[in-house]
Amino acid sequence: MTAIKIVTDSTVDLTDAELKKLDLTIVPLNINFEHENFIDGVTITKEEFIKKMSESQTLPKTSQPSIGEFVEVYNDLTSDGSTVISIHLTDVISGTINAAQQAAQLADGDVRVINSKMTSRGLARQVLRACELSQTDASVSEILTEIQKVHDKTFLYLDVIHLDNLVKGGRISKAAGLISNLLNIKVFMQLTDTTLVTIGKGRGMKVVQKHFDLLRKDYLSSGKAIKAIDFAHAGLSQFNQAIIDSYKKSFPNIPITVTFTSPVITTHTGADAMAIIIEEL
Repeated sequence: MTAIKIVTDSTVDLTDAELKKLDLTIVPLNINFEHENFIDGVTITKEEFIKKMSESQTLPKTSQPSIGEFVEVYNDLTSDGSTVISIHLTDVISGTINAAQQAAQLADGDVRVINSKMTSRGLARQVLRACELSQTDASVSEILTEIQKVHDKTFLYLDVIHLDNLVKGGRISKAAGLISNLLNIKVFMQLTDTTLVTIGKGRGMKVVQKHFDLLRKDYLSSGKAIKAIDFAHAGLSQFNQAIIDSYKKSFPNIPITVTFTSPVITTHTGADAMAIIIEEL
């Protein structure tokens, strides 16, 4: 039977414990601070990135792995006849999926590229399931079907506490950013397959608290079955810890994982942002 190998990228936000258990290849993205270049997770840690970003006057830039890097990885992994399933972050955030798709066409072996339409722990949920099944007698088509099922049952919400990175990145104007900062505007959003949707925004942390609480109460009242809850943060502030604690109290029997999010996500959201990722049964 043909072996199946799993590839992903460095936005996957797996824990150290998970990484030790998985037979997985991670292709890192790149980070540039003016004249300094770093390889995500290799030459700079998530914690180091936060510190460096706070000290920088300009927004750090991130870039996807090159097509050549992907081709090299794919050829190496398929040289023994294995099939590769390569699962990557949403194209809403990065062009990584496009580079992977082009590389798959150039690679010598059988490579299937999947747009997770997620990132962070949303991507991790799909990768974890794929890795689990790759160690069984599941076929490629069966694994791809299961990845889609995980996608369909996973929901990612996040807040943006500081809008400075949105201004630096040109996503909102300097004038709008100045007004928003003066008014202490915070934003709560959901990542969909095609875009980031603003669910709520307002002055102060109350608007963020409100939407985290509404989400928690909705699951408590609806009776929807939850498989796992994940939090990925860009700094574990007292507010973020309080939100996490409220979910742990409300869902004592649900596994909850807390991780530091990737520099790619932090570049967009800024410090102290936090995402909640819920996978339903």
